[in-house]
Amino acid sequence: MFNGNRETGNRNREATPPRGGRGEFLLLLSLILLLSSCGPSTPARRVADDQDITRDILWELRKDPRMAAVRVTCVERTVTLEGTVPDRAALDEAIRVAALKAGGARLLSSLVIRAR
Repeated sequence: MFNGNRETGNRNREATPPRGGRGEFLLLLSLILLLSSCGPSTPARRVADDQDITRDILWELRKDPRMAAVRVTCVERTVTLEGTVPDRAALDEAIRVAALKAGGARLLSSLVIRAR
């Protein structure tokens, strides 16, 4: 039966987005590709990234003679600081530099304060 308003039925159908289809598939595929490319894709690339992080932190720490006994390692984006520093200010500075250069990597510190 005719209800006197033919456009109402059409408008309701048009307001519902189509399900499935090529556009939705392409959007999903794009998201998958984008998310999969966010991190390093190969073990070699991950190791290279860890080495870059280690080098960047060491480069900054070696500018300060108080950091001569600090060792830095980075494995699977976890930075570890080990060794000794002469005082609390040096310990805080080592952690600050490492956090700044780590680029979001996890940071662990086993630094010990030992006066020279």
